[in-house]
Amino acid sequence: MLFRSSLSPIELANSRALATAESGTARPSTWNPGQKPNDIYFDNLWGLKAIDAEGAWKKATGKNVVVAVIDTGLDASHPDLRGASYVNGYDFVEGLPLYAAYKDDWPESISIPHGTHVAGTIGAVANNGYGITGVAPNVKLMPIRVLNENGSGYFTDIAAGIEWAANKGAKVANLSLGGVGAGPSDYQWLAENLGPSIGVAASKGMAVVAASGNDEFNESWSPYTTWPAADPRVIRVAAFGLDAETTDSYHQAWFSTAAANVTVTAPGEEVLSTLSPRGYAHWAGTSMATPHVSGVVALMKSINGALTPGQLRAYLKMGAIDTPDSFDDYEAWSDYNQEGPDDGSGAGMLNAAASVNAAAAKRVVVDVATADPRTPQITDAGGYALAISTNAANAKCVITASLYTTPVEAVYYFPPLGWGFPGSLDYPRELLSEAPLSGTSCGTRSVTLESLNAAFADAGQDPIPGNDGSLSAVFTVRVGAASAASLPIPVFPPDTSAPEVVADSTVGGPYSVDYIRTVEA
Repeated sequence: MLFRSSLSPIELANSRALATAESGTARPSTWNPGQKPNDIYFDNLWGLKAIDAEGAWKKATGKNVVVAVIDTGLDASHPDLRGASYVNGYDFVEGLPLYAAYKDDWPESISIPHGTHVAGTIGAVANNGYGITGVAPNVKLMPIRVLNENGSGYFTDIAAGIEWAANKGAKVANLSLGGVGAGPSDYQWLAENLGPSIGVAASKGMAVVAASGNDEFNESWSPYTTWPAADPRVIRVAAFGLDAETTDSYHQAWFSTAAANVTVTAPGEEVLSTLSPRGYAHWAGTSMATPHVSGVVALMKSINGALTPGQLRAYLKMGAIDTPDSFDDYEAWSDYNQEGPDDGSGAGMLNAAASVNAAAAKRVVVDVATADPRTPQITDAGGYALAISTNAANAKCVITASLYTTPVEAVYYFPPLGWGFPGSLDYPRELLSEAPLSGTSCGTRSVTLESLNAAFADAGQDPIPGNDGSLSAVFTVRVGAASAASLPIPVFPPDTSAPEVVADSTVGGPYSVDYIRTVEA
């Protein structure tokens, strides 16, 4: 089963190029990370300031960490990328190896702008007196081409690219792309066919970082992001932007998918980066936010190569900054998004320095995710496996299950008049039961309706009731008093069927809309 039209770069149309840079030459980089880089457009990189990249560089620059850019390919001849380090890659569109030693002879077909823009944000050379600086300027780039010149491709190539990168030593994979197919059956197919490849990545210690999508508030058949970001083992990235006429005031990007399973939000509007063949441009999209996070993950990985994807995700959450009140409040997700404000931003705004410092200090973290790619839910037909990751020595993981109702905004109806209006009756989120689950082992723990009810009964709490809608069980894992992580999973009681799933028939083509604003250098 193949999808071509539904897989695409998650980007918005770019503004005009900031510069073609035909004059001038990049100089060899001799950079002291404690000093501000001398790159001529460094002050235009508002995203690096927003995430405090300079603070993170005092601890790490990503040295020797291999980052796979799984995208349209990249232009290694660009002056800001030519001096970067590379490892061998692969072109799955043409079936050709990309040898790092011959990067000057790579085919022109892999120099498509999207992947070049993404690669610049991750690893553009610092302090060469030219252009920009990447979030992790000392990483090694691995080009993996899975999209053609039109920005479309096959999910099977994505799966192959992820496995290839993991097996060849990449420790971070950036996927600024995604799609969902045409409905629930396609979603299940993606879970079955992309899920195993992401499992291979996890087993090899490769963190997969993917864009959440540009669908705004996702009201379709699934409350989750596009694939591959929908896989629960992936670090999922939303986008925020810089308020006009300010230098430190931010807002949620209007296009960013406000899905339930976002990890963090990162700079994704007016992002300046490299453009083939020698230019730079401001682009917008969760495609542009994702490489900021991949860069920070690479910084942490360069400090401690043993960090697992789950621990890296936990450090991202630990360092994240709460989003301001100016961010849109998507209250519809309040039952799912327990890790931060209910605005589709997950744990909050990416902060490189805070996450890197926490990793360097070896602060105890714990991460809980689902252990397989199925749509997370617990029904009478089966349970769900929780995957717990912690760096605490001799850890004991205590899981508390909290059962909540789903908040509902009812419609008040006047039969004599024949009309109604929303918001007259609100049924807020309500805690029904709460109890610790048996056992203290970390690793993989299975949860079923039976085990939930047993825990509630032991604690003298009410069992899971029957109702006419879904409930949510929030599992909070603690390792010591200060370290905790939570994961919400919808629960459908035995006498209740899941809400009817309606296929989204509108998915297809690139995730792009007009986004044009003239920017002067």
